Amino acid sequence: MHRFVLLTLALASVHGARYSDLAVSGALENPRQLLNLYQEFSAKENKVKTPERLSLFRSTLKKIKEGNRKHPGWTLGLNKFADMTLEEKRNYLGLNTSSLHKSLMSREVVPLTSVPDSKDWRQEGKVTGVKDQGSCGSCWTFGAVGPIETNYAILTGKRKSFAEKEYLDCIYNWNRGCSGGFYEDCWDYSAKYGRLAITRDAPYYAMDQYCGSYYSKLHNGLIGAKISGYYTIPPGEDNVIYYLSKGAVGTAFEVTDEFFNYQSGVIKDTTCDDRGDTMANHAVTAVGYTPHSMIVKNSWGSTWGMGGYFETARGTDLCEHFWWGAVPTWDVTGHTDNDPEYVPVEEEDCQGTNADGCACGTARCSDGMCRHPHMC
Repeated sequence: MHRFVLLTLALASVHGARYSDLAVSGALENPRQLLNLYQEFSAKENKVKTPERLSLFRSTLKKIKEGNRKHPGWTLGLNKFADMTLEEKRNYLGLNTSSLHKSLMSREVVPLTSVPDSKDWRQEGKVTGVKDQGSCGSCWTFGAVGPIETNYAILTGKRKSFAEKEYLDCIYNWNRGCSGGFYEDCWDYSAKYGRLAITRDAPYYAMDQYCGSYYSKLHNGLIGAKISGYYTIPPGEDNVIYYLSKGAVGTAFEVTDEFFNYQSGVIKDTTCDDRGDTMANHAVTAVGYTPHSMIVKNSWGSTWGMGGYFETARGTDLCEHFWWGAVPTWDVTGHTDNDPEYVPVEEEDCQGTNADGCACGTARCSDGMCRHPHMC
């Protein structure tokens, strides 16, 4: 009977995208439970089962159990990375920091007294749904597009999904986008050419291709405002939080092996490299903050983390979360944007409320209200 309860908990947790310590412990202690949990995981994630993958899966279970014992403030769980090698996981990164922050930093004085205690741009209907970069080192394009989408919505009142694919194909050209890049180069591109497609016209898939003249013929989504360049935010938590109070911020940090298994809570990752040299390897979009954390939108799909999001602790310099902030700058055109309104997508595996703070089955519309997606 005891074995049956443990197995039931393990299998149920797969379908709920949550894995309790009890389920993990049961699978580690009983080979049959381990095999059943692995089979269910492989079916859910559409994975090919092999003895090698099973061994990686079991190693991940051990890391989850140990990690959750070490840091109760944030939890680890099973997700699509559970049976991958470290080299395979690195394909989901893609930031190259060698040329980050090439331009002059913003000289704006940060008036800390004007910053509210908390800000969450999701709650105001200014953030699009979580996207998935797949196994292409294109995080830098998502770290660029996230701030564009939110800040364009704040400026113009129109929330739209912009196309990472144009940046992926055109910034470095000749099929090098999946090899990594810099979000600042994306904003330079849009400033130079005055354009960026919307996702409807250039859907994302995890492959870089030749740019050519293809994108110049596509509809330009930058209608109500144009990107004029970017500011690099001086390193430091206060500076990043100030800019977050005004809009979304592109940023980067060091992803550790433990981070891949993140499930919920406020991260304070002590496994980051502290040698002094930059170790940032992943670009993301910060969309808000609380008195104790920064709220970050990732590009690994909505079944990872907290509906595709994570929170990282304030008051610490770990993992370089507050080192690499940057934002696009804008010229408002005064033109009316008549593109179709963005329609939110219901979160997968929703439990109670989704990442936007709306009840499951509803979504946050651009006016900040929760409705069924087709009613936005």
